[in-house]
Amino acid sequence: MAHEDPFAYPCIPLVEWGTRIGHVTDRVLTLLLMTCLVINAVSPNNRVGMRRAAWAGAFFSLVLLILADQHRLQPWLYQTVLLSAAFSWMGFTSERASQTQGYVRVLFVSIYLCSALGKLDFQFLHTVGQDFARTAFGFAGIDFLGWDSRPRLITATCFPVVELLLGTLLLVPATRKVAAVLVAAMHLGIFTLLSPLGLGHSLGVLIWNLVMAFAVLALFFPSSYEQTSESHPSREPSQKRSRFGLRLTQALFACAILFPLAERTGYWDHWQSWSLYSPHNSRVSVQLHSSALRELTPRTDASSQPDAARDSPALANLPWIGPDDDEDGWHSVSLADWSLHQRAVPVLPQSRYQVALLHHLSQQPAFRSRIRGIHKSVSDRWTGEREETYLLDQDDLARALAKHWMIPSTKPASRHIE
Repeated sequence: MAHEDPFAYPCIPLVEWGTRIGHVTDRVLTLLLMTCLVINAVSPNNRVGMRRAAWAGAFFSLVLLILADQHRLQPWLYQTVLLSAAFSWMGFTSERASQTQGYVRVLFVSIYLCSALGKLDFQFLHTVGQDFARTAFGFAGIDFLGWDSRPRLITATCFPVVELLLGTLLLVPATRKVAAVLVAAMHLGIFTLLSPLGLGHSLGVLIWNLVMAFAVLALFFPSSYEQTSESHPSREPSQKRSRFGLRLTQALFACAILFPLAERTGYWDHWQSWSLYSPHNSRVSVQLHSSALRELTPRTDASSQPDAARDSPALANLPWIGPDDDEDGWHSVSLADWSLHQRAVPVLPQSRYQVALLHHLSQQPAFRSRIRGIHKSVSDRWTGEREETYLLDQDDLARALAKHWMIPSTKPASRHIE
């Protein structure tokens, strides 16, 4: 029997029975999702029934895929779940088109407002915000790091303030069009900052910013959709069914808009609260003992290796594992780099998920008793300080798991996405 590769990024299901979704089912659901999205892209507006069914299929596929592996709770996928629910439950008929558009507009506004409020934070203003400013001024050949600390901090504060202002202007009919253009420009600016010319973020983040730039223009500018629907009448759903879909959409969007208020308490995830590019999130720092690396990787001629890799030749092939600089036998494991290297997406920035990931790794014979972590709480908004808890053994992990919800209580599925 083939053994699981201990260095393959594992699946961590969102619920216990998510482990039952096997690799073949996973692929089938992915194919169903892509098929439904294609149907919606090519179907004419008057094919209301077909489009609603396709969006329902997309919603069903996405939910099951996320239940099988919560690492898929990327912000753009979560947004697609919400939109597919609204489009399938409310539909595209002439009666519902403007109402559906209104709910989606409110969702978009909440994204910008929550994102801006998440960045009005010590961590963002002293780290990522200044990285954004340094990169932006660097395009113009200006040395931002040479400025005094106060003007650097004020400049970093401009990012969330502008985003908060634009999100507010989207709510006002008189300024909606201008704000939509400026928001689209903001997304294009973020795309440039995060591109290989700037900070070099993942492809998924770049694509999402491009999609959002075009989506906000299509959403907040008048379109010919209502006229198209009226000129191509289609059968309306029954009044009872239509009312039920409306109530479902209202309940779902109310949760999506209000639950982010609980983000700082830990009861709602950071990305599902649209806390984007803000490093105040809870997390787990992971360390792996060098004995595990020596046993799991073949030895090579040490004379051919650089100094940093002589004790552990595998490090050249495991770029997410750092060197043992302080020679205490422990190597830092970057979950962020591991995720980017094997999944090509950012790691889920949530201690709930990262504790479950560490627990899964600690259950593998290759890593048992040779892996440890430090749980770090959400940082204080005003000081940036965090509470830290050491996770040194199974008892520590059990206590950490007990503090979180929406994680499996037993060993996750022993499979990975290739």
